[in-house]
Amino acid sequence: MTKVSVIIPVYGTEKWVGECLDSVLGQTLKDIEVVCIDDASPDRCPEILDDYAARDERVKVIHLSENHHQGYGRNRGTEAASGKYIYYLDSDDMITPDALEGLYDAAEKDGLDAIFFDSMTIYDSPELKERIDEPEYKQTKIGTYEDRIYTGVELLNAFCENEDWNVYVQRQFWRRDYLRDAGIVFPEGFEHEDELFSHKGILCAKRVRYLDKRYFIRRYRENSVMTRERNVKDFSGYFHCFCEMVRFAAKRENTGIDITRAEEEGIIHLYDLASAHYSTFTADSNPETWFISADDLDMYYMFKYLNRHDTVNKEKNEAIWMPLDEFEHIYVYGAGRMAYAALKRMMTAGKSVDCVIVSNMEGNIKKLRGITVKPLKEVEFPEESVVVIATAKKFHDEIAGMLKGKNVAYFLYSYASIKGPFSSEE
Repeated sequence: MTKVSVIIPVYGTEKWVGECLDSVLGQTLKDIEVVCIDDASPDRCPEILDDYAARDERVKVIHLSENHHQGYGRNRGTEAASGKYIYYLDSDDMITPDALEGLYDAAEKDGLDAIFFDSMTIYDSPELKERIDEPEYKQTKIGTYEDRIYTGVELLNAFCENEDWNVYVQRQFWRRDYLRDAGIVFPEGFEHEDELFSHKGILCAKRVRYLDKRYFIRRYRENSVMTRERNVKDFSGYFHCFCEMVRFAAKRENTGIDITRAEEEGIIHLYDLASAHYSTFTADSNPETWFISADDLDMYYMFKYLNRHDTVNKEKNEAIWMPLDEFEHIYVYGAGRMAYAALKRMMTAGKSVDCVIVSNMEGNIKKLRGITVKPLKEVEFPEESVVVIATAKKFHDEIAGMLKGKNVAYFLYSYASIKGPFSSEE
């Protein structure tokens, strides 16, 4: 049995696919196979793949006669794979030379179903980096995790607690027999399929680990799924994943398995993503032309009903932030996921933020949602200032302590609400 099968769907990436394949074939672990799925690519990708296959017997190429989404290609590649472990990579990305050896050794040592790890980011142009500049917290975990074997539910709960969960399959390593036995496959026919695959995969796993390793190298380029303008395909993908997660949770509940907090958060997460892209689905679009089943169509009309409450939710959001009206200057402490969410909600409520504050700039970005990020030591608070502390709860006391004596009020933010205000004397 081959040790690791790397599954790579390929479409329209002739500029980058060679670099991707070189990073895989140059691994320190040699006992691998690379299963490339040519998704009817319209450029030179089919020729490039065949050339690599002719030069290296570890490369297998599956040519599809018509184009499908990535989920279809990944499933066909998994079916053709012979490796004990599976790794999914996109054809414009790369991995570090020691990635597969490190992952294989760790999985073998502890008999793991899956491993979760981290990434680094490269950009195709300075302009793209300026526009996106992926923050450090999106590339690595910000929480601290025990060096032990977790169940999938335990690790997912820990990820959610630290705002660390992400669904990128390129940052996951799977035992092939586990995926087969648990029936974990990618949904086919729509985009953002890794949302569903990753949630199901980790929830059902019995033995998983997190490795503090940056094995994956993500490339940001123009006109990719990650950088394009949002459109109805995004809503469709997120919405279908939301439907499937609801059904998945209901099925587990009917078999007597408790729905975990992380599972509930997964459903809410997908609902929020679909809601964020709902505006791209225009009133004159006909959902009956693209829904897979009558159940999905029913779910869509329920979704439309829920979204009628957008006005109510907006008014509720404005009310939450109303206490800030008495302050002339508003600051946000934190530059991670929670701060990002706080800024989004505050902007929706019409609040203006002076700047974002962090303890120090190491590993942090220069701007968050277009607002300048500064270290605390460089911030002078004028009168009538308030700081919204938008970090994990475990840092609240430490940050509140640093703000004492600076004549500034502060709020404690969570995804659900703001608590406060509390003066620095308190």
